[in-house]
Amino acid sequence: MGISESSSNDDDTTRSNQTEVNLPNARCHHYNMVHYALPVVAFEDPLFFMRVIASQQSKKFLSNLLDMVSRACKDTEPVCEFTVDDFAVYPTRIGSYPCAIIEMPPPRAVPEAFFAAAVLLATPDDNLPSDHGDIKLRYITLEKGVTPDDGPCTVLCEWTSDRTHRNYGDGPEAKLDVFATAVKDLLERQV
Repeated sequence: MGISESSSNDDDTTRSNQTEVNLPNARCHHYNMVHYALPVVAFEDPLFFMRVIASQQSKKFLSNLLDMVSRACKDTEPVCEFTVDDFAVYPTRIGSYPCAIIEMPPPRAVPEAFFAAAVLLATPDDNLPSDHGDIKLRYITLEKGVTPDDGPCTVLCEWTSDRTHRNYGDGPEAKLDVFATAVKDLLERQV
């Protein structure tokens, strides 16, 4: 399983490993983008989401979502610390399933995320139902965590279509290929 080049960032390194100053609380823009805006749109219409996020239109799509999040955050966080250029999208496959891994701007507080993976549980060979509501999607995140002695760690989590947040415990290193492997392992255990 290889990760193809980003559709929205030409840098071939994983930016999430950059050291940033930690914050005591999650930033409104970061939290709402990864934990609300992206999964809500992904679950609302999985086929549309996968088509647009894996296309050349991904930057425009993310920009529109970030604008909506900015309006929602205007009272608590008037200025967003990052731009759409701080995101990267990696269209790939997890096993036989289409997947888009979204690299977030570097997280600076718990529970901001390093990555989110939207995995469409359908293959090109499947007869897709005419009612797109029957198409299943998994939305898995790699979140910034903290150990009991205040050390850094990652946490592998998932949002479900009914807005349940599942915590799978300690996550892998915050590197693109390592996260993709963790997503694959999780799906193999649960699909």
